[in-house]
Amino acid sequence: MNEKKLQDFGGSLAVALPVAVADRLNLGAGDPVCIVETEGGILITPYHPTLARATAAGTRISERYQNSVGKLAA
Repeated sequence: MNEKKLQDFGGSLAVALPVAVADRLNLGAGDPVCIVETEGGILITPYHPTLARATAAGTRISERYQNSVGKLAA
């Protein structure tokens, strides 16, 4: 685990990725990433248009059918 502190960055919060992580994921300054809030925390992945559309659709479905999804999960 790599503990980092959030930094104030022009009215937002930012965290620096370790170079080794960025290298393994082939990420560089200015590359888009996808940020998803999960039950366990925050998931940051390289941006992939198909994944972004699927995640957005899943969120809309979960919100719209919250009661039904909850019953199915039980």
